[in-house]
Amino acid sequence: MNFCQNLGVVPDRTADPRKALQLLRREGAVILIDIESGEEASRQVGFDVFGDLVLEIPPAARVLAGGEKDRMPEGLTFETRSHAHTDGFSYGDGYPDHFVLKCERHSEVGGESFLIDGYALLDALTKDPDTQWVGEGLRTIEVDQTEPGKRTSISPVVQSGPTGRTMVRRLPDQQPNAESEDPERDRQMLDIWEAAINAAEELVPRFKLFEGEAVIIDNYRLFHGREGYKDLNRMMWRVWIWTKEAKQVPEGYLHSDSRHADAI
Repeated sequence: MNFCQNLGVVPDRTADPRKALQLLRREGAVILIDIESGEEASRQVGFDVFGDLVLEIPPAARVLAGGEKDRMPEGLTFETRSHAHTDGFSYGDGYPDHFVLKCERHSEVGGESFLIDGYALLDALTKDPDTQWVGEGLRTIEVDQTEPGKRTSISPVVQSGPTGRTMVRRLPDQQPNAESEDPERDRQMLDIWEAAINAAEELVPRFKLFEGEAVIIDNYRLFHGREGYKDLNRMMWRVWIWTKEAKQVPEGYLHSDSRHADAI
């Protein structure tokens, strides 16, 4: 496929939560500056930006390589790239529609973030005659998107929320459904989707968060990744957010750490 030139998103910065929401709606991400330190200040970003739209903002999770740390997939360390993905996929179809990454300490070397516009990528796949079937299949073919041991998700990669917003998803565990009528076709579709996202990673620009900055990301539209880094003390707060645009709020205890999203 021929990649379009607008796959990457570099968020604008603002200190105004109202302007932040406007930029978020337009671009899919925005950086709010001058944020105080700590978990509660990081959670407050969601309330300040979304206001009455908020349904749930659970406790934040530390993202830290040294000491208390986030669970990492096999083969991933703080020194390796975290590939572009949808956040909170452990909650299945109820994954959060937005999330916040608040920087407490940045790494001087590495740690740059990157964002891929899933809407633009899906559009490019659908418009290319060679991959049009992939773009259509992602909307209609149910696949297994269940993280092992977490919430079950047998559904299309592309769905719609209650307000009609398109939801795109990328995670390491997307597999053909065990009851698929054509698992080879479905495997090829998912491989093309993954390859397109991986290729986009090499094209999109990078940006870095610094102390007191929080990026708010549309988790239904964008895929987020980061480069490896050197400073073991680099630390972020991650806050998953469910607003009135979310497809559903998961049952049970909510947290911004996937270790709490066990199957129920």
